[in-house]
Amino acid sequence: MEIANLIQISAEMMKLLSNYGVKMSDYRYVCLFNEYQELLSKGYKVSYVVALMADKYHISEASVYRIVKKMKAKV
Repeated sequence: MEIANLIQISAEMMKLLSNYGVKMSDYRYVCLFNEYQELLSKGYKVSYVVALMADKYHISEASVYRIVKKMKAKV
């Protein structure tokens, strides 16, 4: 299969995601967001969960907040 074939198959979804400001590289943060949600549901404080995710994924706490905000956005 060629890249062109993959794009053809996914073109409408890619266009929709692009319209909402989703980048192709955002897929990397789905696990982070899921873990964040799971820890919050277990009763951990937001600041603790953010610090934990920042350390685990080697990013800043500000980046974790930005990612979570983006993932929570309604479409």
